[in-house]
Amino acid sequence: MSQTSRLTETYLVLADNAASLLAFGLSALCASLIVPPWPAAGAEETSLQTFSFFFLSIPFFLACMSYFAAKGHYTLKAFWWPQVEHISFACLAAFVLSALAIDSWKIPVQMPRDALLWLFMPPCLISLRWLARNILVKKGYWAIPTSLVGNYETIIKLVSAIKAETYLTYDVRQAVFLDAQEMQIEDFKKLYPSAHIYSDLESLSLDGSYVLFCPNGRTPAHDEILAQLEKSLVRYAYVPPAEGHFLYNMEPQRFFGFGIIALESKKISFTRLTLFLKDTLDRIGAAIALVLLSPIFIVIAWMIRTDGGPAMYGHRRIGKNGQSFTCLKFRSMVINSQEILNNLLADDPALRKEFEETYKLKNDPRVTKIGKFLRKTSLDELPQLLNVLRGDMSLTGPRPIVENEKKYYAEKIHEYLSVRPGITGLWQVSGRSDTGYDQRVSLDSWYVKNWSLWNDMIILFKTILVVLKRKGAY
Repeated sequence: MSQTSRLTETYLVLADNAASLLAFGLSALCASLIVPPWPAAGAEETSLQTFSFFFLSIPFFLACMSYFAAKGHYTLKAFWWPQVEHISFACLAAFVLSALAIDSWKIPVQMPRDALLWLFMPPCLISLRWLARNILVKKGYWAIPTSLVGNYETIIKLVSAIKAETYLTYDVRQAVFLDAQEMQIEDFKKLYPSAHIYSDLESLSLDGSYVLFCPNGRTPAHDEILAQLEKSLVRYAYVPPAEGHFLYNMEPQRFFGFGIIALESKKISFTRLTLFLKDTLDRIGAAIALVLLSPIFIVIAWMIRTDGGPAMYGHRRIGKNGQSFTCLKFRSMVINSQEILNNLLADDPALRKEFEETYKLKNDPRVTKIGKFLRKTSLDELPQLLNVLRGDMSLTGPRPIVENEKKYYAEKIHEYLSVRPGITGLWQVSGRSDTGYDQRVSLDSWYVKNWSLWNDMIILFKTILVVLKRKGAY
């Protein structure tokens, strides 16, 4: 194990231990404020309860840490959202098991205190792991020395993926392109100015490097590269060419004694139960949001109506099963916006091309002053919470489209039509208006094929971060 790996593991383990103590302290504090003491419990008995609670928690927390270690959390290559999922599952399991132990063995611990401990544990673990990561980043230890080998197009797609994983840091120091043109190499150098570019594997310095091999097919040259990587005993990952296919939910099935694997698809089925659960959570979430945000609704509506026009407007969009519905928004444009748009597109070919490609204009002269603020903060879409209550939309899903946009989805249109469109979705948390339409279609297709309630929760959390950063909205 390298010094960097040991330091990383030490910091993350210390962070988890500190998180457990913090969660214990917070739970004890809250319990003392909201949970009444047991009748006739003196100071000595209260201290006994606290010590019993502390020592009961230790084996369960150690079990959680063992589970995290088995899942690879204390390494540089642990992806963030699987960590959050594992932490949530482990803390829920620990609460259930500790509650059973308290009840079965009549341990003198109040149940609310135990519940508070495991309620505080996930945010404490998550926060302190990020703190440990930031400390390691500043010290220069939070980076994976990486070498990229393969075909240019596949490598560029991989680069987009690893840059989107903000928790990890891939320090790309070398690259071997098997088919790159001079202009493509120059574009790559803009992404990684300090990276060394080679034309063959022999030129790479593989000592301590993590190699990502990204071919676009299988050729004798690719087989030779794989053989060289295996011979060198370097750490490497094989990124298979699977353009247009989604391997996210596939599980490898290994055949003992054979050098092949089968990737088994875990088909996501929108059963009546899952659809009912998603719809119920959507409507409850929308109702709560409408109540909490009602003062903001009133202020925004009053500010918009100062020009004499309506506060909201509705636009016909395509929903589930091809049924159209009125998608609500706060009005962010002048009253005669359609007339102005027609004149703009007729007089300016460049604007007409931009609008035909994205159905948006980056510098739209029709947008009002308050409208620019609403769009930048995505507050113009708040009325769509009413669409969720009516059953037209979901909180998360593909972005609602107009009839003319169906042609861009081609054979993937059935995936879009199989679910309700969402207020937010993968497109909104992946660059929004800064992404091309082909990528938008791909993101919508990925969402449908890999749908889960957990993925919906991730998208909702990412949406909050994107809105706060005001990135990609106009």
